[in-house]
Amino acid sequence: MKELNKIFAVLALVLCSAACGQRRSENVVRSFPNMQIPAIVTSQAEWLAVHFWDGFLADTAGKGYRSDSLHMLGVTKAEFEQEFSNFVYICENLGNRADAFEAVRAYARRLAAVPGAMKVAELYLYDPNSPMRDEDLWGEMVAVSNPSDPLVAQCRLNPVGSRATDFVYYDEDGRTRSLYGVQGADFIIVLFGNIECHACKDIKAAFESDGLLQELLESGEVVLVNIPVDDDLSDWEDIYHIRAIPSTYLLDGNQTVLMKDCPTDKLLNALHNVYGR
Repeated sequence: MKELNKIFAVLALVLCSAACGQRRSENVVRSFPNMQIPAIVTSQAEWLAVHFWDGFLADTAGKGYRSDSLHMLGVTKAEFEQEFSNFVYICENLGNRADAFEAVRAYARRLAAVPGAMKVAELYLYDPNSPMRDEDLWGEMVAVSNPSDPLVAQCRLNPVGSRATDFVYYDEDGRTRSLYGVQGADFIIVLFGNIECHACKDIKAAFESDGLLQELLESGEVVLVNIPVDDDLSDWEDIYHIRAIPSTYLLDGNQTVLMKDCPTDKLLNALHNVYGR
């Protein structure tokens, strides 16, 4: 009987040790593994866009990396989000937009099985209040994860680098105008909003307080096209995919989209960089 009790005691100890070991192995945390750029690489940004997630995804099987509401494969969600924002910054500053599309499509393919990875991407790229929103990039991710989603075609409306779709509008004097009829300006700002919208009022105040923009508007180097939009955005869904107001576009003088649904500070900074003041 004593021998049997010893066996049960040893067995319980083994099972406890195994369970505790399993619990420990499922709680492994780590810092985000940044990639080291090889010395022979000539374009660091392009290399990083392609290989940014290699270290994070490498050799994860059986490592017990913690994955819960606060961790993603052992990396804290806060750190993962910071690295994702770094990734987006790299993509948006590539010389070729097609390279950026390929980089985010690769993200959607490779990180599809990582819990929360696509949610982070949606939050940063598609939330109307995100300062990093870029529905061109988000649309390419959705094209990978759910190709039949109508959102893919909507996000691909008026992409950066394309000529914006023409439309007819009424100016402040009630005269009929068209976007393509705006000629002679270096840049065109198209602002979709309405006078009752608090955020629209904030943009108007920011524009009015920016001395350089006021000079450019006065000289005609920049033209501001105000498009009143009510709460029903359906009229614009199939033309500009306006999801929320305000929504601001920056075009060049040939109506080529330079910035799409961009934050106000980003637009103003771009103009200051162009004009050197």
